[in-house]
Amino acid sequence: MHSPVVHYFSQGYRYVYGMASPTSKDTHQALTSMALEGSIRRLFLFYTEDLSYAKEACLAAIEHVSFLKQLNPDFELVGVLKYTTNTSSAANFFDSVVVEEAIRLRADSVLGCDSKVCHLSAKNVPALAFARSRACSHMSA
Repeated sequence: MHSPVVHYFSQGYRYVYGMASPTSKDTHQALTSMALEGSIRRLFLFYTEDLSYAKEACLAAIEHVSFLKQLNPDFELVGVLKYTTNTSSAANFFDSVVVEEAIRLRADSVLGCDSKVCHLSAKNVPALAFARSRACSHMSA
């Protein structure tokens, strides 16, 4: 069985260079995997309101949670944090605001939609700080 993209190329369409999925579907596969996995039950979501792509992707993720509850009734969205570029430019915003909110809500999964999160450094990847904080809290328990 061939994918739809392979089908287009095999039909002789010479100017088909790529096919993108709609932004609204970008988070669905990851979230569905989380819900089916079973041990992930409490999702915290954050996004910038300044980037239309990020905002659209995360708003679609929020809508997708109702479907995920059918797959795993224990799966829930525990919080959403919206912010602007001006807000997120504050020193240690991701570690001090995003991660602290995820911990306060006892989230066991975090989904972020922001171009800044793509930079691979501890100060810009909330998941790293979140994991670090979770590991410390488990070690002290």
